[in-house]
Amino acid sequence: MHRKRLMRSVTVRRLTLIGLATAVALVGAGGAAGMRDQSAGDVSSETLTRIHDSAHQVVTTVPVGTTVHDFVVVFGSLSGPVPTGNVDIDWFLNGTCEGPPAVNSGSIGPLDAAGTYDAVGFAFTVLSPGQRAFKAHYEGDATYAPSDGPCESLTVEGGLTSQTSTEIHNAAHQAVTVVEVGQTVHDFVTVTGQSGNPTPTGNVHLEWYDDANCLGNVLATSGSIGPLDASGQFDATGFAFPVLSAGHRAFKAHYEGDGTYAPSDGPCEPLTIVDANIQITPNGVDRVGDSHTFTAHVNVNDGNGFGNAPDGTATTFAVYSLPRRVTPPNPPTPQRAAGS
Repeated sequence: MHRKRLMRSVTVRRLTLIGLATAVALVGAGGAAGMRDQSAGDVSSETLTRIHDSAHQVVTTVPVGTTVHDFVVVFGSLSGPVPTGNVDIDWFLNGTCEGPPAVNSGSIGPLDAAGTYDAVGFAFTVLSPGQRAFKAHYEGDATYAPSDGPCESLTVEGGLTSQTSTEIHNAAHQAVTVVEVGQTVHDFVTVTGQSGNPTPTGNVHLEWYDDANCLGNVLATSGSIGPLDASGQFDATGFAFPVLSAGHRAFKAHYEGDGTYAPSDGPCEPLTIVDANIQITPNGVDRVGDSHTFTAHVNVNDGNGFGNAPDGTATTFAVYSLPRRVTPPNPPTPQRAAGS
């Protein structure tokens, strides 16, 4: 007596086409092909899609003004023929394929010898930001049953132009372009949109430079910070810097965009840090009642290094002695000297 053993075979096919990869497992009983007995038109099919731009690049996010269409691939069985026939495609004005489609293509095709169809005749130019989606439906043929593709969502980014401007603020929130050594500064960003449209929203990111033209080293970057307030502004007090030496620095702001507006860069915002010192000469010891002449020399740093103060720079002396203070003229008399 012979015993028959039930054999179970699994065959996996991996297909890669225009960025699509799928594995189809066919499971059956018996020692041969492992295919189940199916009648014509009842073999299952699988439909997959990718959204293409006009250059036939796969896209999931596009800017306003881009033209898109769907690319459909239909898979059949491992040992059967390539699917043939037509598809129909839905175009939705949301990203979830909910509700009725805005447009249906009707029956279009046919599939090519590889089971694909590039629906360039069912293309759309997206003119406003938001979510869109395609959903494809294979209509079946004499061998394969119809099948629906997944919802293929598309994000359309804002295309309206924005304008980013900045002011450098000190700790008192005053706009400054020149500060003394020791002050703390931060950037204040304003993003302007288009008249009749919403105020820009979203985040910005900032850069802090070691020069006045934003061509030098980036000393620090803020990362994405925000959001903009209801006026389209952001006061970046959390990205502030004390300036501890004379010289030049700069901020540069970048708006990251939102569903309505495209990103934009602000101009380079330069800052000059100034410093000064005074040298008083000569030191000496005098008899009580004798006069002593002091000379003050003022050095200034306008951000480009120390040099003599301009001619006519005023200095005020307050003379002290121990143990008592000698009171100078009231008010003290400014003394002026060339280069002092």
